[in-house]
Amino acid sequence: PRVAGTVIDRAAGFVPGGFLAAGETLLQLDPTDYETALRAREGELEQAKAQHDEAKAEVQRIEAEVEEVRAAKQQARAELEQANADLQVEEGRRNIARRDYELLGERLDDQQRRLALREPQLAASRAKIAAVQTRIAAAEARIVATQARVIAAKAAVVASKARVAVAQAAIDQAQHDLDRTTITSPFPAHVLRRMADLGSEVSTTTEIAHLVCVAEYWIIASVPVSKLRWVRLPADGEAGSQVFIHHEAAWGEGRRREGRVKSLIGTLDRTTRLGRVLVSVKDPLAREPDPEHADRPPLIVGSLVQVRIQANPLEDVIR
Repeated sequence: PRVAGTVIDRAAGFVPGGFLAAGETLLQLDPTDYETALRAREGELEQAKAQHDEAKAEVQRIEAEVEEVRAAKQQARAELEQANADLQVEEGRRNIARRDYELLGERLDDQQRRLALREPQLAASRAKIAAVQTRIAAAEARIVATQARVIAAKAAVVASKARVAVAQAAIDQAQHDLDRTTITSPFPAHVLRRMADLGSEVSTTTEIAHLVCVAEYWIIASVPVSKLRWVRLPADGEAGSQVFIHHEAAWGEGRRREGRVKSLIGTLDRTTRLGRVLVSVKDPLAREPDPEHADRPPLIVGSLVQVRIQANPLEDVIR
């Protein structure tokens, strides 16, 4: 199994000698812990998504603030231009007032002289310019600061998006683990051995069964090296040599199965020094209906059988 747990159910056919369809459930492990883990991961994903949405909203708020400060700066620049124009006008008025004062030749005290020369108005114009320049400098500093906040907020968006991806991956893993509490047969199978039952505690290293695929069996046949050249291997869409399998001890005399040479095993038997070929037998347990071979005997895994391989015909030979 891919996950650990307690067996709470098993298939009726999951017994030695039983048969299972591909995808059929063998065992069901207790899914409670895995369902709880999945719900926890789903909660973490929702939290990560909320943080991501908040981070994106924060970027939008700061960008709006930047635009607001830029608008205030533009307004201050317009006011500065007007203040400079007003200053020029005021300086012109003061020049006129000075000429008039000099032409009159009157002696005034300092207070009256300042008023006559429009010095308070000139000072007010200059103070207004200084105030507007201060506002512009403050706006520029605020723009720099808010732009830095935008960069930080965008980094937070990237980080929160990564957390969403991690949370989604955790959900996927939790879902896979939950799905794996249902253990299924990977192929149409014949159960040779069962090592787990109801109540068994299993882990990822526990053997729970020995299964064999009933679609095809392989037989390793020993052939003298000198005879291998007469064995036809599959090539260019042509099937390999036909093979007849006999097992008199189990099937009796005269009964047989048929197969085909599938491949040549590329090493000799270490003990006998014979060549070896792989023989394929379809439907080895004779479970599929076949009117032409209704009396087909089933093969037994691990048994020793006798095979006769139909050799390639001799060319240019007359008897």
